Amino acid sequence: MKCVRGEKGRRMEFELVNRDEKDSPRIGEHCWVAVSILVPADSATHSGMVIQWHGGVPNAGQGKEYAQGPEACLRLDNGQFIFRTNYKQSKDAEPGNRVTTLVEKAEPGQWYDFVFHHYFSLGDDGLTEIWVQGKKVYAQQGSNAFYYRSKFAFKFGSYGSGTGGTIYFDEAKVVTGTGSYEQVSVGGAKPLAQTETATTPSPAKPNADEATAPGNQK
Repeated sequence: MKCVRGEKGRRMEFELVNRDEKDSPRIGEHCWVAVSILVPADSATHSGMVIQWHGGVPNAGQGKEYAQGPEACLRLDNGQFIFRTNYKQSKDAEPGNRVTTLVEKAEPGQWYDFVFHHYFSLGDDGLTEIWVQGKKVYAQQGSNAFYYRSKFAFKFGSYGSGTGGTIYFDEAKVVTGTGSYEQVSVGGAKPLAQTETATTPSPAKPNADEATAPGNQK
Protein backbone atom coordinates (compact mmCIF):
# COMPACT_ATOMS: atom_id res chain seq x y z
CA MET A 1 0.00 0.00 0.00
CA LYS A 2 1.39 3.35 -1.03
CA CYS A 3 1.00 6.31 1.32
CA VAL A 4 1.86 9.84 0.18
CA ARG A 5 1.82 12.89 2.47
CA GLY A 6 2.64 16.19 0.77
CA GLU A 7 4.82 18.89 2.27
CA LYS A 8 1.76 20.86 3.42
CA GLY A 9 -0.28 17.84 4.49
CA ARG A 10 -0.68 16.79 8.10
CA ARG A 11 -1.89 13.23 7.68
CA MET A 12 -2.45 10.39 5.25
CA GLU A 13 -3.31 7.28 7.21
CA PHE A 14 -5.32 4.07 7.23
CA GLU A 15 -7.30 2.78 10.22
CA LEU A 16 -7.07 -1.00 10.23
CA VAL A 17 -9.00 -1.45 13.49
CA ASN A 18 -11.46 1.13 14.86
CA ARG A 19 -11.52 1.60 18.65
CA ASP A 20 -15.28 0.95 18.74
CA GLU A 21 -15.04 -2.47 17.09
CA LYS A 22 -15.56 -5.41 19.44
CA ASP A 23 -12.09 -6.79 18.68
CA SER A 24 -10.21 -3.50 19.06
CA PRO A 25 -7.08 -3.43 21.26
CA ARG A 26 -8.07 -2.86 24.91
CA ILE A 27 -6.63 -2.43 28.38
CA GLY A 28 -6.20 -5.82 30.04
CA GLU A 29 -5.89 -7.75 26.77
CA HIS A 30 -3.02 -8.87 24.58
CA CYS A 31 -2.58 -7.33 21.14
CA TRP A 32 -0.26 -8.60 18.39
CA VAL A 33 0.45 -6.43 15.34
CA ALA A 34 2.65 -6.87 12.29
CA VAL A 35 3.47 -4.30 9.62
CA SER A 36 6.13 -4.20 6.90
CA ILE A 37 7.44 -0.76 5.92
CA LEU A 38 9.59 0.42 3.01
CA VAL A 39 11.06 3.92 2.75
CA PRO A 40 12.18 5.10 -0.73
CA ALA A 41 15.41 7.09 -1.04
CA ASP A 42 13.53 10.31 -1.84
CA SER A 43 11.65 10.07 1.49
CA ALA A 44 14.74 9.79 3.68
CA THR A 45 13.90 13.09 5.41
CA HIS A 46 10.36 12.05 6.38
CA SER A 47 9.39 13.21 9.89
CA GLY A 48 6.28 11.98 11.68
CA MET A 49 4.37 8.99 13.03
CA VAL A 50 3.85 5.96 10.79
CA ILE A 51 2.02 3.67 13.27
CA GLN A 52 -0.35 4.59 16.12
CA TRP A 53 -2.33 2.86 18.85
CA HIS A 54 -4.68 5.70 19.76
CA GLY A 55 -7.53 5.87 22.27
CA GLY A 56 -9.09 9.05 20.92
CA VAL A 57 -9.92 12.43 22.46
CA PRO A 58 -11.61 12.24 25.91
CA ASN A 59 -14.65 14.18 27.00
CA ALA A 60 -14.49 17.11 29.43
CA GLY A 61 -13.63 15.88 32.91
CA GLN A 62 -12.20 12.60 31.58
CA GLY A 63 -8.68 13.70 30.88
CA LYS A 64 -9.60 16.59 28.59
CA GLU A 65 -7.44 18.83 30.78
CA TYR A 66 -4.41 16.88 29.60
CA ALA A 67 -3.25 17.22 25.98
CA GLN A 68 -2.96 13.54 25.14
CA GLY A 69 -1.17 11.70 22.35
CA PRO A 70 -1.36 8.07 21.24
CA GLU A 71 -0.74 5.33 23.79
CA ALA A 72 2.04 4.05 21.54
CA CYS A 73 3.49 5.05 18.21
CA LEU A 74 6.29 4.31 15.76
CA ARG A 75 7.92 7.38 14.24
CA LEU A 76 10.09 7.68 11.15
CA ASP A 77 12.37 10.69 11.56
CA ASN A 78 15.21 11.25 9.08
CA GLY A 79 15.69 7.53 8.49
CA GLN A 80 15.37 6.48 12.13
CA PHE A 81 12.51 4.28 13.35
CA ILE A 82 11.71 5.51 16.88
CA PHE A 83 9.18 3.89 19.22
CA ARG A 84 7.36 5.83 21.94
CA THR A 85 4.96 4.87 24.72
CA ASN A 86 2.84 7.48 26.54
CA TYR A 87 0.96 6.90 29.79
CA LYS A 88 -0.87 8.56 32.69
CA GLN A 89 -1.98 6.24 35.49
CA SER A 90 -4.52 8.53 37.20
CA LYS A 91 -5.88 12.05 37.10
CA ASP A 92 -3.41 13.15 39.77
CA ALA A 93 -0.42 11.22 38.42
CA GLU A 94 2.24 12.83 36.29
CA PRO A 95 2.17 11.78 32.61
CA GLY A 96 5.20 9.91 31.39
CA ASN A 97 6.72 8.40 28.28
CA ARG A 98 9.44 6.04 27.13
CA VAL A 99 11.37 6.53 23.91
CA THR A 100 13.80 4.21 22.12
CA THR A 101 15.36 4.00 18.66
CA LEU A 102 14.66 0.66 16.98
CA VAL A 103 16.51 1.25 13.69
CA GLU A 104 19.35 3.78 13.61
CA LYS A 105 19.32 4.24 9.84
CA ALA A 106 16.76 2.63 7.55
CA GLU A 107 18.19 1.39 4.27
CA PRO A 108 16.27 3.03 1.39
CA GLY A 109 14.29 0.52 -0.66
CA GLN A 110 14.46 -2.24 1.97
CA TRP A 111 11.41 -3.76 3.62
CA TYR A 112 11.45 -3.69 7.43
CA ASP A 113 9.21 -6.30 9.06
CA PHE A 114 7.92 -5.17 12.48
CA VAL A 115 6.04 -7.29 15.02
CA PHE A 116 4.60 -5.66 18.16
CA HIS A 117 3.14 -7.38 21.23
CA HIS A 118 1.29 -5.19 23.73
CA TYR A 119 -0.47 -5.90 26.98
CA PHE A 120 -1.97 -2.50 27.73
CA SER A 121 -2.26 -1.73 31.43
CA LEU A 122 -2.09 1.10 33.95
CA GLY A 123 -0.02 -1.08 36.28
CA ASP A 124 3.35 -2.79 36.40
CA ASP A 125 2.01 -5.73 34.39
CA GLY A 126 1.89 -3.63 31.21
CA LEU A 127 4.11 -5.14 28.52
CA THR A 128 5.55 -4.10 25.18
CA GLU A 129 7.74 -6.34 23.00
CA ILE A 130 9.03 -5.47 19.52
CA TRP A 131 10.79 -7.50 16.84
CA VAL A 132 12.45 -6.12 13.70
CA GLN A 133 13.41 -8.54 10.92
CA GLY A 134 12.61 -11.39 13.31
CA LYS A 135 14.95 -10.19 16.06
CA LYS A 136 13.60 -8.96 19.39
CA VAL A 137 14.96 -5.44 19.83
CA TYR A 138 12.80 -4.10 22.68
CA ALA A 139 11.07 -5.39 25.81
CA GLN A 140 9.58 -3.19 28.52
CA GLN A 141 7.24 -3.76 31.46
CA GLY A 142 5.21 -1.06 33.17
CA SER A 143 2.27 1.27 32.64
CA ASN A 144 1.55 1.91 28.96
CA ALA A 145 -1.94 3.48 28.84
CA PHE A 146 -3.97 6.53 29.89
CA TYR A 147 -6.38 6.17 32.82
CA TYR A 148 -9.34 7.64 30.90
CA ARG A 149 -9.10 5.46 27.76
CA SER A 150 -9.70 1.71 27.63
CA LYS A 151 -9.78 0.79 23.92
CA PHE A 152 -7.69 1.87 20.97
CA ALA A 153 -7.67 2.22 17.21
CA PHE A 154 -4.73 0.86 15.24
CA LYS A 155 -3.63 3.14 12.40
CA PHE A 156 -0.73 3.34 10.00
CA GLY A 157 0.33 5.91 7.41
CA SER A 158 2.06 9.27 7.74
CA TYR A 159 1.02 11.79 10.37
CA GLY A 160 2.80 14.88 11.63
CA SER A 161 3.66 18.50 11.01
CA GLY A 162 7.18 17.81 9.73
CA THR A 163 8.48 16.71 6.35
CA GLY A 164 6.21 14.33 4.44
CA GLY A 165 7.01 11.88 1.67
CA THR A 166 6.08 8.47 0.25
CA ILE A 167 6.06 5.32 2.40
CA TYR A 168 4.99 1.79 1.47
CA PHE A 169 3.16 -0.58 3.84
CA ASP A 170 2.39 -4.29 3.50
CA GLU A 171 1.50 -7.40 5.51
CA ALA A 172 -0.48 -5.43 8.13
CA LYS A 173 -2.20 -7.73 10.64
CA VAL A 174 -3.83 -7.31 14.06
CA VAL A 175 -4.77 -10.08 16.51
CA THR A 176 -6.36 -9.14 19.84
CA GLY A 177 -7.35 -11.08 22.95
CA THR A 178 -4.81 -13.85 22.46
CA GLY A 179 -2.40 -14.41 19.58
CA SER A 180 1.26 -15.16 18.99
CA TYR A 181 4.23 -13.99 16.95
CA GLU A 182 3.61 -16.64 14.30
CA GLN A 183 -0.01 -15.58 13.85
CA VAL A 184 0.97 -12.15 12.56
CA SER A 185 4.52 -12.51 11.19
CA VAL A 186 5.17 -12.61 7.45
CA GLY A 187 4.59 -16.17 6.25
CA GLY A 188 4.04 -17.35 9.82
CA ALA A 189 7.80 -17.28 10.43
CA LYS A 190 9.17 -17.87 13.92
CA PRO A 191 11.26 -15.18 15.66
CA LEU A 192 15.04 -15.52 15.61
CA ALA A 193 16.78 -17.02 18.61
CA GLN A 194 17.46 -14.40 21.25
CA THR A 195 21.22 -13.79 21.52
CA GLU A 196 21.37 -10.21 22.77
CA THR A 197 19.65 -8.18 25.48
CA ALA A 198 16.69 -6.19 24.22
CA THR A 199 17.04 -2.44 23.86
CA THR A 200 16.74 -0.40 27.05
CA PRO A 201 14.49 2.64 26.51
CA SER A 202 15.30 6.17 27.53
CA PRO A 203 14.11 7.01 31.07
CA ALA A 204 10.45 7.90 31.46
CA LYS A 205 9.85 11.63 31.21
CA PRO A 206 6.99 12.89 33.42
CA ASN A 207 6.32 15.90 31.24
CA ALA A 208 3.02 16.71 29.54
CA ASP A 209 4.66 18.56 26.65
CA GLU A 210 7.08 15.72 25.95
CA ALA A 211 4.27 13.20 26.05
CA THR A 212 2.35 14.93 23.31
CA ALA A 213 4.95 16.22 20.82
CA PRO A 214 4.69 16.31 17.92
CA GLY A 215 1.14 16.38 16.49
CA ASN A 216 -0.96 14.01 18.51
CA GLN A 217 -4.65 14.85 18.53
CA LYS A 218 -6.87 12.73 16.37
